[in-house]
Amino acid sequence: MRYNGLENQGYPVTLPLVYRVYGVGVSGTNEVWEGSGRTLNMSSGGVVFETDRPLREGMVADLSIAWPASLSTSVGLTLQVRGRIVRADQNRIELTM
Repeated sequence: MRYNGLENQGYPVTLPLVYRVYGVGVSGTNEVWEGSGRTLNMSSGGVVFETDRPLREGMVADLSIAWPASLSTSVGLTLQVRGRIVRADQNRIELTM
């Protein structure tokens, strides 16, 4: 499946991530969901990733992506990303920044 062309424009990168998603639940109250997943594709404008549960379009998400480079042998790097979910197909999500 093609996600706004992001998969064709970005880079295929598979990295572990954890997410926090903010939205309005079925009851109309603000809710926060947390989980884990992995990136599938990244570009300067967004991230396509798989999650451990389905998410909804329109929600705001914070991603913490384990970056493969490190500052030293004891200090790793984490890429922090905030964006909006623009497409959701089961557990496959497209987030734009």
